[in-house]
Amino acid sequence: MKKISMKLLFSFLLWSVSITSTGGIVPSNNMDTYDIWLQLFDDDGCKFPNEDMLLTTNNCYANRFNFPADKIESLGYSFAVTIVSFYNTSSTDVEAPVKINIDYYTDVCNTRQKETLQIMENECSGLIDRPVFATFHGMFTLKHRAKTCDPAESFKCSPIKLAYNQFFRDSTCQGVPYLVFQYPVQRECIRYSNGTQMFYQDPQNDDYLIEVDYPHSPDCTENSIGCESCVVPLRFSIKRDFCYELSESSYFSWTESGGAGDQDEEEANGENPDPLFQSDDGEMNKVACTSIWIVWFLVLSI
Repeated sequence: MKKISMKLLFSFLLWSVSITSTGGIVPSNNMDTYDIWLQLFDDDGCKFPNEDMLLTTNNCYANRFNFPADKIESLGYSFAVTIVSFYNTSSTDVEAPVKINIDYYTDVCNTRQKETLQIMENECSGLIDRPVFATFHGMFTLKHRAKTCDPAESFKCSPIKLAYNQFFRDSTCQGVPYLVFQYPVQRECIRYSNGTQMFYQDPQNDDYLIEVDYPHSPDCTENSIGCESCVVPLRFSIKRDFCYELSESSYFSWTESGGAGDQDEEEANGENPDPLFQSDDGEMNKVACTSIWIVWFLVLSI
């Protein structure tokens, strides 16, 4: 393990604002977890499919279908989903159907934009005459998350993988982390304080995760509010299971799936890979100064 240079440390403080603002929370170690398979349709009868989305209940997703009029209003809208109820038998012996809430926001899932949409499993939102996004209606079903889920059988289970960013006081990143944030590793567009971003497995090297940030983009494209082809994506290569020193009392690592404290037994060794916070074009991610102090407080003063 090597100490991060001041340049990388400063870059990390800028970059890590996305950690505090993408719906990342301490994940549950309970593997009995369900994800939400949301199907979007072009019609209010849910007969003509448009797009499928596999969503967790712990992330803030970019609303790629509704855009603000200008940047003064918002850098981009977002939404989050919550499972409200599972099938069960009440005291009156009446089955309660599975329901989810979809909440809409003007920022990183903090400021509500409009009324919550509640829909029942396998029922089209057209039945309540309200689209899920813009003109798209939708219906959903729950998928049980399983490590052994075959992507070819995703209709039975959820094959979703998560990346965990964990912070430790131990210099080898062992023991119980004091902060844990999670991100879906499936190229799903999620919101962060300065725009949108996505994570995915490096197709060339299983030891690395790829993060791509789209500053000021509302939908993980090179377009921004009011202009086209004006966003320069920032690509970061993140080494998994490698312990980095942030300060004399703070260390962090990234793991994939498995959750908090589920590090591989074999400790990562070798040189500190500089590509961790470096984008392809050599630029560093830039965000609001006030957010830097928020991250500094979280990491160094806890």
